[in-house]
Amino acid sequence: MITQIGWEKLEPALTVKELYRSGCVEVPEGQGVYFVSAPPELTVIFHSQFLTPAKGPRSWPYPVEMLEDKYTAQGRQRLLYIGKAGGRRGLRLQQYIRHGYGEVGNHLGGRAVWQIQDCEKLLISWMTCPNPEQLEHQLLQSFQSHWGGYPVANWKS
Repeated sequence: MITQIGWEKLEPALTVKELYRSGCVEVPEGQGVYFVSAPPELTVIFHSQFLTPAKGPRSWPYPVEMLEDKYTAQGRQRLLYIGKAGGRRGLRLQQYIRHGYGEVGNHLGGRAVWQIQDCEKLLISWMTCPNPEQLEHQLLQSFQSHWGGYPVANWKS
């Protein structure tokens, strides 16, 4: 399923830093799925802390060894996270990115990406769709079937 939609070629593929600076004005309001990936020139290195201090105990970082083991086991894939937003507020990428910068503490999904060195250089792309929960589940199952586990920042479907 992942190769069928060609996640690597989704447009736009903007950096976390670009989206943060713009306030995510490029992101459509519709429901959909989004993808966080490492550009080819970025070596994925995990740190024991987030990009900025976490808010609350549910935002504690994962152990570095656990992230490294999971990343290695799933083949060091460039695709790091598959997320969804099915609420009435659309893709909510601004909330996700603001969480990474420590401004909000209520977006726990995909938080392991904020433990990656130079996470501001990670790429985010998205697509709108009518049933993001179903598509996210299918994409995660496809990734798991092919690589033996979910992307490093996904923990459950």
